Amino acid sequence: MRQSTPRPNATTRRTTNSDDGFTLIELAVVVVVIGILVSIAVPTFLNARISADNKAAESLLRNAFTTGKIVYVKNDGAYPTISSTVQSDLSSAEPSLVFSPYGSSNSVGVAAWTVNSKTTICFSTLSASGTTFQIADVEEPVGSWGAGTYYASYLTSSGTSNNVCPSSLITQAATSWTTSAATAGW
Repeated sequence: MRQSTPRPNATTRRTTNSDDGFTLIELAVVVVVIGILVSIAVPTFLNARISADNKAAESLLRNAFTTGKIVYVKNDGAYPTISSTVQSDLSSAEPSLVFSPYGSSNSVGVAAWTVNSKTTICFSTLSASGTTFQIADVEEPVGSWGAGTYYASYLTSSGTSNNVCPSSLITQAATSWTTSAATAGW
């Protein structure tokens, strides 16, 4: 008598067939999931990069401002009145920082001018993300400016130079500046 072999059912057929692979639906689901993960990760990474660039610029500017205060104290409570002298004094006080008339992503722009025998000094730098950060120290109230420290930050237009501080800083309204670093977007 002839012995019959059992007929394979669907599950045994599937596991023994070596030609099986992923279905088109399974591959499409994997591609969609990967796409969703990438769409979440890339903007987060870019925002983290911009934030890091801005924090580096802020840190550079705060170090420059602290150096400015050191020069102020060493100079008997006054800033030098000529911008080039200020740059020289600042560079002598802190050689690791680069001071220039115009701030860039690797240097701090500095300007100083005298009003009513008191000097106002302004520091500026440009972050790698294209944001300009500025700190101005006003010794004596003038116009809409009270004495104190003012902060500003703004996105720099592409292709424009980063002017350290407008020469009309004293005549411009202090409304674009703030006495709080956090309010200025720092």
